[in-house]
Amino acid sequence: MKPVFNYCLKVWLTSLIIAPVLWLLLAFVLNTRVQFSSSPVLLIGQFLAFMAYMIVFGAIASIPSFILLYFSAFLLSKWARSMHVFKYILSFLGVLFSLIPLLIVALSIKNLSPENLVMCSSYPMMIVAGIWYFRLNIILEVAKTEIVN
Repeated sequence: MKPVFNYCLKVWLTSLIIAPVLWLLLAFVLNTRVQFSSSPVLLIGQFLAFMAYMIVFGAIASIPSFILLYFSAFLLSKWARSMHVFKYILSFLGVLFSLIPLLIVALSIKNLSPENLVMCSSYPMMIVAGIWYFRLNIILEVAKTEIVN
């Protein structure tokens, strides 16, 4: 149980920290207006404030998603036949769990533009990247019982 929790925690924290940077990169690629000062000192301060805001907002909005991801990973570790199946299913669930809070917020403020949807995809992209990047050191229960039988 502890390796699964640590794995999910690494995936979640990685998405919280790297997704805002990816969000900014997507904003620049899509030529979306981002309000930063032209002064280098103010630019650094505004960037750090933006990062802090996005990390805090992302953490608060995604705590339920983290809990669902953890329980899904725990159950999948008992059910999945291979690590690839485990990671494919967890990737799908991770995208689903991370998009739902973002869509709820976007729909509640009536701001569901294609640009916002693409930029909000930075969180699910980082969830999937984290799922595939980090190694989960467990022996899948189903695979272990098949070897014994």
